[in-house]
Amino acid sequence: MKVVWFDTALLNRQAKLDTNLAVQFPPNRNFLDVAFTGNQSDDRTKLDYSKIRIREILNSGDTLNGVHFLFGDSSNYGTVVGAFDNLQATGAERYITGEKDIWFWHVPPDTVKPLDYECLLCNDVVYVEPEIPWWIKANESISYVWKTSWQLILLYCSFVVSTVVLRRKANGS
Repeated sequence: MKVVWFDTALLNRQAKLDTNLAVQFPPNRNFLDVAFTGNQSDDRTKLDYSKIRIREILNSGDTLNGVHFLFGDSSNYGTVVGAFDNLQATGAERYITGEKDIWFWHVPPDTVKPLDYECLLCNDVVYVEPEIPWWIKANESISYVWKTSWQLILLYCSFVVSTVVLRRKANGS
């Protein structure tokens, strides 16, 4: 699973500049704060409860509530992976990862407006084709012409060479 960490302050600055991105990050919701302290039994209980809460939000189509995972300095890597596992297992599509937190919320599919920045909230990979320089394009054009009409080019060159040879012979040189 590919995870991209975002700076929510940067996203909020972009939302102010772009009218198509008129959303605050994270959006205004009643977030349930789930703070992980590093105590494995407490953290496992909190992970189980958060999974149940995420399912409730998704099944009811709740657009007013969300879950906010907070990872303390003593939280372990297994807790972070457990939070991502919960999000994947429940089918959560909208979440943002911050420096030490994960924000989850639900947006009904009919109210989602497409963003110009499609790769901000998903696992998309954007491939940009490099611009081809003019000399490569010219080389390809010349090689195409040579492959398709090399006989005519050789016939013309032999005509030019024979004309030059016959003129030199006629001039006596």
